[in-house]
Amino acid sequence: MYYLSTYISLKTLLVVVLLCAFRSSAQAESTLVDRLDNSIYELSSHASRLTGYPGAEAAADWIEGQLLGMGIGEIHRHEFPLLMPVDDGFTLGLDGQSLPIHGVWPNLIRTSTLPEDGIGGPLVYGGDGLSLEGNEVDGRVVLLEYESQDDWVGAFQLGAKAVVFLASNGAHRAEAAQKFLSVPANLPRFFADEHVSAVLRQRAADKPAVRLNGRMPMRQVSGRNIIAIIEGRDVQLRDEAVYVTAYYDAMSPVPAVAPGAEQSSSATALLELARIWSERQPQRTVVLIWTAGHFQNLAGMRYLTPVVMAASGRRAPDMLNGQERALAERLGKFRLRFAAGLDLSTGSSLVGVFRPTAPFRTSLLAPPITSRLMNRAAAFEDSLRLGRRVLANGLKQDFSRQSLGAMAEVVPMDASVLALSGCPTVAFATINDSRSRFDVVDDVPERVHSVRLSEQVELLASLLTSLADDPQLEFWEWGNDAFGTIRGQVVHYGPRSYLPDKPTGNALVRVRLRNPTLAGVRPDFWAAADDSGYYAIPGVETRIIYTQPVRLEAYGVDAWGAISDAPDWGINGERKLPGRSLKVLMDDLEEEVQIVTASLRGTTLFGL
Repeated sequence: MYYLSTYISLKTLLVVVLLCAFRSSAQAESTLVDRLDNSIYELSSHASRLTGYPGAEAAADWIEGQLLGMGIGEIHRHEFPLLMPVDDGFTLGLDGQSLPIHGVWPNLIRTSTLPEDGIGGPLVYGGDGLSLEGNEVDGRVVLLEYESQDDWVGAFQLGAKAVVFLASNGAHRAEAAQKFLSVPANLPRFFADEHVSAVLRQRAADKPAVRLNGRMPMRQVSGRNIIAIIEGRDVQLRDEAVYVTAYYDAMSPVPAVAPGAEQSSSATALLELARIWSERQPQRTVVLIWTAGHFQNLAGMRYLTPVVMAASGRRAPDMLNGQERALAERLGKFRLRFAAGLDLSTGSSLVGVFRPTAPFRTSLLAPPITSRLMNRAAAFEDSLRLGRRVLANGLKQDFSRQSLGAMAEVVPMDASVLALSGCPTVAFATINDSRSRFDVVDDVPERVHSVRLSEQVELLASLLTSLADDPQLEFWEWGNDAFGTIRGQVVHYGPRSYLPDKPTGNALVRVRLRNPTLAGVRPDFWAAADDSGYYAIPGVETRIIYTQPVRLEAYGVDAWGAISDAPDWGINGERKLPGRSLKVLMDDLEEEVQIVTASLRGTTLFGL
């Protein structure tokens, strides 16, 4: 690989450096595809890569090992708390066998945790739901094909004790969104893998008696963000930094079955960029960030953003812990020029560059680096893509690229969280792809189109390297700070209390948003209160022209998954004093809200 002065003509520089860096022979391309295939295979080789599951920890360890193997010696860990449904294991007893099954994503916070002695009943096969007609369902355990949309609700309306979904290959992500509710209904749902599904289909006609046991508690786990720093090689530019981010976790409607091969595209691409930059350091420093908790409303980036803000002098470090302060101090050695978030998939080889806002409602201006970035893209396309346009311009109106396409739907992005804080940020995302393999149980490597990913990686490596090397890069000011945090305490009335003054320890706190899922991302904010009932939820949009009130809720859950406490919206709770309103208009960076709960016992009612 050659190094050429950045002061020679732009087009000559781009063509020569690109040809050298990417060795545009068929053999070099094959090597890149092989590396991507290997990374995708390694990251998806575990049963589940949901944050808080062993596969996510193993994936983080593997990424760190790869970085060390590249000679990248400065790697930081940033840990953060996250509330997750953790599948401790379920079994279905049949004919003396104990068959493994898995819990489905909770209905709000009500998981499929079963009573201590389990539940039992005869099996009945319902196909896609239509086969239930004419069958006795009351008191039975119903088998449904996974591709049955939301007909499982009808089975429970007919009196089913539980529903077990049978595996089917190639189901679309739309099925996942129909397998759980946004209310805490106690409706136990399970998933059987291909082997167990075959056994159950074979025995279903005999309607044998079965017994189900197991637990899936809501548990606070620890997520791990990985931050690697490659210092720049230019004496004057090395004190400036370009941040590049991607997520490495996965999502599935069955938390214990989430291999996430397609969902590893962004992490895999960033790992390849790390390899390129470890071999040839850019002029500026690059800070590479792999986040966890992406599918839990961008949690990893929501907890890391205050560190980035403190490092840039945008917020005081008062609320950071010791680990975070040390990381902020280290990152503060570099002046952040801009950040780029990756959100890639392999249903298309085309990429778009965007002003990242989703799922927020912030308004962003076209960045000052837009023209430079698009000129770099044109040079890449002319020299290595025979003039074929491969980058859509979502930064400003561009009729010359309008026909390339766009995002198929709203996709929440980690880059949007950085942009919410005012950080100069762009997002690179795959366009013309519905991401049908996201949020499915069979997101496996065999269905990933790594050649398409390789084309995206080559483009990103060219663009980001040229921008990180460019001494004439336009200065990009930080924008408006709209990154809010809600803090407070969850309390309830004691036996002799005039006002609620007893902490509801370990309550589960929710900021309710509009959609139960967006492209696999669960967009509600969740946090676990501590023993004294105190909680904090970072990353809530505030101080924007379109600010809408948000609704807060808090729940208590017993050891067997049943709701024991819920928000008190009555005359003794929210309506008692104006200061306890649970509908909050975020108009400041910090809002403090006391949530009053009341003890209760949940009941599931249909048809309301």
